[in-house]
Amino acid sequence: MITNLNTVLGSVGEQNQQFDKAVTSLADLVARFADRKTDLTNALAHSDAAASSIADLLAQARPPFVNTVAQSDRANSIVVADHQYFDNLLNTLPDAYQILARQGMNGDYFTFYLCDAVLKLNGKGGQPVYVKVAGQSTGRCAPK
Repeated sequence: MITNLNTVLGSVGEQNQQFDKAVTSLADLVARFADRKTDLTNALAHSDAAASSIADLLAQARPPFVNTVAQSDRANSIVVADHQYFDNLLNTLPDAYQILARQGMNGDYFTFYLCDAVLKLNGKGGQPVYVKVAGQSTGRCAPK
């Protein structure tokens, strides 16, 4: 052990200038930290407060996020079950939006005239039930 210690001290003695430079640099670094101790303390306190705020935010956001993930899973299963209809919808929707965009080119209004508004609901046994919400049988909407 003494032989090994002698070897280590001999190696340090050969590198005394680099060792002195390292110790001096370390002392300068510690002195800079000591000069800025209030800034470092404040930075750590603010970091702790920020971490606490983020933890509170995540704790509040977790339950709605869990519900969102569960509902998106439910919606995904519906889309997968009726994927042909959904694929057709995605393919034809841009064309429908282009037609609507052309209708609204004259201003911030559409030139539609509503004759009937019918609401389609699921009835008993999944059969559709049609409920007339609004209707007009005279004027533009009169049968020709």
